[in-house]
Amino acid sequence: MTVRNWLELLVVPLVLVGIGLLFEMQQADRQQATEKQQQSLAEQRAQDEPLQAYLNQMSTLLLEEDLRGSEASSDVRKLA
Repeated sequence: MTVRNWLELLVVPLVLVGIGLLFEMQQADRQQATEKQQQSLAEQRAQDEPLQAYLNQMSTLLLEEDLRGSEASSDVRKLA
């Protein structure tokens, strides 16, 4: 067999290997982007939870403990 015959035989497998490698690289990039997005969402949730707890506590103080009508030296004002 000549070199040309060998090259003709190897062209298709080499192209398939190249396509497979490109696909793997794209998949790895997508996975990395997904992980970054999930990390960003987790960080956002970590910031939102304390804020929501604070707002809930302030709502309780305003509505149930009558913060607006309390004396300046009252415990409710000190807590707020």
